[in-house]
Amino acid sequence: MITAEGYIGSADFWNTVIGGMVGILLGVVTTRVSVKASNPKRRLQWQEVANVSLLRISQGAGPSTISVSHASGPLAEPRVAQIVVTNLGMRDVHPDDFTLGDDSFVFNFQVPIVEVIGSYSLPDSSPTPQTEVSGNLLKIKKSPIATGQKIFYTALLDGPEKQTKLGTQSIRDTPIKNQKPPKSITPVRTAGMALGALCAVLALFIAINTAFGGDWPISQPSPTPEQCRSWDKYKPEKSAKECPEIKKP
Repeated sequence: MITAEGYIGSADFWNTVIGGMVGILLGVVTTRVSVKASNPKRRLQWQEVANVSLLRISQGAGPSTISVSHASGPLAEPRVAQIVVTNLGMRDVHPDDFTLGDDSFVFNFQVPIVEVIGSYSLPDSSPTPQTEVSGNLLKIKKSPIATGQKIFYTALLDGPEKQTKLGTQSIRDTPIKNQKPPKSITPVRTAGMALGALCAVLALFIAINTAFGGDWPISQPSPTPEQCRSWDKYKPEKSAKECPEIKKP
């Protein structure tokens, strides 16, 4: 007969507790996956991948002898900027989702846009939304944007380097986020992360080992007959708990 006092802290007790915790965790994860599958989200992400001057002037080298002209006239500070828009959501974006029409998705380069000199999509089978330029603003016209589609726009600018911003975002149920450049991981930070993980594993091991009184029940071998005879004489409680009952003929 197993008493409550003998069961609490035993191997069966901890196996039951751990199994219950794993079951609860799996249940939570399964529920979240089911909810996401039944209610897919739409999400757009954008990033400025380039913003470079066409006239690089070395410090102290004097004025550049190179000039850049456009059909509209010479450019004082020509530069090229490129942005990429990616549909990371689980649903396509439709033209009807642009709640403000062609003013729903607008970028502000903060310097005059001379011309959009390039645009394309990946995969190639996806249509590339058309654009409209208005001063510093680049308007993405309403168009379908498929899941996983990447759209690239390259613009010729005239002005100093400025941070490109998302001016207007009004696409139904579709948040639009700016992808920040990844932070560099230094060797010191990597070592700190590894040390933290090692300490966490060590702390977990010590906690479980302490709960079992220093005996790891999962890998503990069965006692030998010699041990049982010794325990029967000096540790009768341990002998009664861990040694098989001796059947008398």
